[in-house]
Order: sequence, then C-alpha cells, then structure tokens
Amino acid sequence: LELFGVEKCTGSAISEVNDVIGYKHICLRVDSVDEEYARLHAAGVPFYILPTNVQNVRIAFLKDPDGLAIELIEDLEEVRP
Repeated sequence: LELFGVEKCTGSAISEVNDVIGYKHICLRVDSVDEEYARLHAAGVPFYILPTNVQNVRIAFLKDPDGLAIELIEDLEEVRP
C-alpha cells in the first residue's frame, strides 16, 4: 500500500499528479506482468503504460472500469533487455 500526503489539493479522486485527495493508484504484485497484460488486454482492458522494465521490476498500468489506475508489478531476478 502506497500512501501520499498533501497540503493542498483539488478534490479530484483521479489524477496523474500527487496534489489531489483520493488514491493515485493501487499496485498488485503478479508472477508475470506479460502474462497478465496478455490476458487482460485480450479481454479489452485498457492499458496506458505497456509492460516495461524499471530497475529490477517489470511494470504495467491499466485503468479499472471507473478509470482509476492499477499498477501490475513483477520482481525480476535478471533485468530483461
């Protein structure tokens, strides 16, 4: 669970910045980001960040039915090219 605190906010629950009330995103650890991406994409789930490596993890971001962000994250033992 990742929590953000702010001093001033706009009151919107959906934002790509950290200055709003509400959650920014929820993160789910998965065994394979690529497998989950393929399964969810085939079901019509919209992704706005495709699977990519960031340091020692692989991530992807999708939107839930209300448009809120969900991050998928996979620990990598070796960084993929």
